[in-house]
Amino acid sequence: MEKSLGVITAAYILIALVFAPPQVAAQDDPGVFNFVFENDAFGGTDHHYTSGILLNYVSGENAATPALLNLARRLPHIEQEDDIYIGFHLGHQIFTPDNIHTRQLLTRERPYAAYLFAGMSFVGANANELDSLKVSVGTVGPSARGEEFQNSIHNRLGVNIPQGWINQINDETIVQLDYHRSWRQFWRYIGDSLQADIMPYSGFSLGNAAINVDAGFTFRIGPGTGSDFGPPRIRPSLPGSTFFRGGRGTGWYFFLGAGGRYVMHNIFLDGNTDGSSHSVDKNEWVGDVQTGWVLNTRSYRLAYTLVGRSREFETQKESDLFGSMTLSFKF
Repeated sequence: MEKSLGVITAAYILIALVFAPPQVAAQDDPGVFNFVFENDAFGGTDHHYTSGILLNYVSGENAATPALLNLARRLPHIEQEDDIYIGFHLGHQIFTPDNIHTRQLLTRERPYAAYLFAGMSFVGANANELDSLKVSVGTVGPSARGEEFQNSIHNRLGVNIPQGWINQINDETIVQLDYHRSWRQFWRYIGDSLQADIMPYSGFSLGNAAINVDAGFTFRIGPGTGSDFGPPRIRPSLPGSTFFRGGRGTGWYFFLGAGGRYVMHNIFLDGNTDGSSHSVDKNEWVGDVQTGWVLNTRSYRLAYTLVGRSREFETQKESDLFGSMTLSFKF
């Protein structure tokens, strides 16, 4: 409980810092608030990665304090001429086994787990490239309140209550770093009324929640591809951008992407780092495919993503399917 309250308190402090008046004036570019909701109900299931919520605020272009801007420009791969965006986030994820109807420990299925986290991100972007560095701290285990959150939702929906949370992984403090680079001008077509591009990406995650390296690409087509680098998602995922640039009218595009990662550590499969909890043998290679659409105006962005994920552990019976909805607005 104390760890959970500590993470939430830290998140409130970070959010309060966001709303403090910036010391550098934005160039008529307000900040963006993003709400991301991911759930396997979009894929018609109720297991494995079953729920994710992310609240994110990102500053306007070069609109952070001088100290944060100077820090961002000292980070690797962020150039002096890049536009800088500083973000703050608060998130929660839930993972369950395939069979949620028993209290017994299911040794061949993934552990119950929840992850509560908060942190900040540094983004450097120009017309061609985007670099994103995200730092998160949080907790897994009972202090992340996965059982209470999931049970309250299932009660309200009148569906089965998961019975096996007694077997969830134990409390552990998490420190996590994620980095990604995307290239928007790898291939691009700009016509009178239609645009298209292919955006490769590469990156890594490092921390006691996950250690992996990943790469992939996204193909986009529509008149609004220049508005962003793709919709934001909850890691692990193909990357996007928390900021967007809305045009005078309505912009939109469809996208199709694929990515793979080599997984050296995943606490939600490997269990606690001290070996005190249930675990399963993970697959070292995991792939994602995704498709969806983005619709944006000058001040709002709405996105939907359907994600197919290959089997993450050796005894997993089939691949996973889940969806992600994102609502972004400037203020």
